[in-house]
Amino acid sequence: MCGRYNITKKIETVEKELSIRIIEKHLFDGLVNLGPGSMAPVLCYPDATCEQWFQFGLTPHWAKKRMYVFNARTEGDFNKENSAAYRGAKGIIQKPMFRKPIRSQRCLVIASSYIEGPSVAKLNEPYLVFKNDFSCFTFAGIYDQWVDVNTGEIVSSFAIITTAAPNAATKMIDHARIPIVIAEADRNIWLDPKTPLDEALALLRPQDTKQWNAFPIDKSIKNPRNKDLQTLRPTGEAIKKITHIEAVEVLELLGMGETRARQRRDLFD
Repeated sequence: MCGRYNITKKIETVEKELSIRIIEKHLFDGLVNLGPGSMAPVLCYPDATCEQWFQFGLTPHWAKKRMYVFNARTEGDFNKENSAAYRGAKGIIQKPMFRKPIRSQRCLVIASSYIEGPSVAKLNEPYLVFKNDFSCFTFAGIYDQWVDVNTGEIVSSFAIITTAAPNAATKMIDHARIPIVIAEADRNIWLDPKTPLDEALALLRPQDTKQWNAFPIDKSIKNPRNKDLQTLRPTGEAIKKITHIEAVEVLELLGMGETRARQRRDLFD
């Protein structure tokens, strides 16, 4: 499941790669190890060119108290064995918590990498997962608004949608599920509440599974309070071998501004 992710690229790079405009630039400081309860930028209808800031961890509008549901399974209550061969119903449309958001409150969650671990060891053996070209991407998300009856506070919150189909990187680390990534060409279709439900559901499929890589990182990332960028440094070799030049790009992905010679030593010494 995807419960931790990062946005570590420079604001200008995020804007360029996703064709958006970041409004609250001061909030982009330290978006490392984002977990349930974190405030994070998302894109919503009708203006998908500017971000909004919602809480990661969805609270449905009907809840009596705040909740932090960070993932929504495409299969809902089906496919509990997490079989990648599952082709049955998308049970997400039947879950009381998700059936309204999946129809009319869909969002895109901005990310540049995410953190995952093996199915058993989990974040005791964490990996940083990223795209081969090191570009930003958008998770499929759903959101809702909840009102605290005691304070009147309105809480906008979201969950990331997942499916049972490992990509090339998570398969190597023995993790059965991945977050759904919405391709650039499909972003407006996903966000538009007028999109027919079956058309939106058709987008809940894995993208090209070969476009992902990962390397191990320090298990101190397990602490949700750890926002230290240095924690995302590799502690071992990448799943797919990367060149010295690519290694520099990895550290640039992480936003670590050092000399190229120093960057190479950090990754390969």
